[in-house]
Amino acid sequence: MNRRNGRKEVILDLTSLLDVIFIVLLIVMSRQQLLADKTVLTEEELNSKISEQEAMTESANAAYEMYTEQLETFENINNYAPNVVIYSDYMLYDPTERIVRVKFGDADITEIGYLYSLNTDSTFELLADELREFVALNEDKPILVSLNAGETGILYRDEVAILAIINDLRADFPNIYVK
Repeated sequence: MNRRNGRKEVILDLTSLLDVIFIVLLIVMSRQQLLADKTVLTEEELNSKISEQEAMTESANAAYEMYTEQLETFENINNYAPNVVIYSDYMLYDPTERIVRVKFGDADITEIGYLYSLNTDSTFELLADELREFVALNEDKPILVSLNAGETGILYRDEVAILAIINDLRADFPNIYVK
């Protein structure tokens, strides 16, 4: 009866194989669930890291703005507080021959004059006039005056004379500050 056209029919029983398939399916599904849990955990960590980075970026942007403002202030400092640099030095070959140079704010260096042992009064008067004119133009702003005082390039008597000129100006203009 099992024979049709002279062949034997083979009956396959897959019932035991179904158990194996369900076990494999259960393992695959549980593995997928574990990966999904790790992904959710990773997304939470990523969101935390992103919020930390956004806070750091915001802080860096604020610092950048502050440094930009400070740089702009430094670049335009002469608009807010003009400065005067006075430099007096002597010639190495002859210490009795000295020169006084002044730089007013952003202007170029001006040679006020040469000091010789006999003509110091005229040069110091010219320096006082130049300083008085500059201070009068900027009397609503603080003025910082710098002198190469205490350095080896200036003679002590020149330093005393220039500081006396500055102190005389400070008596008339309280906005002068000496560095």
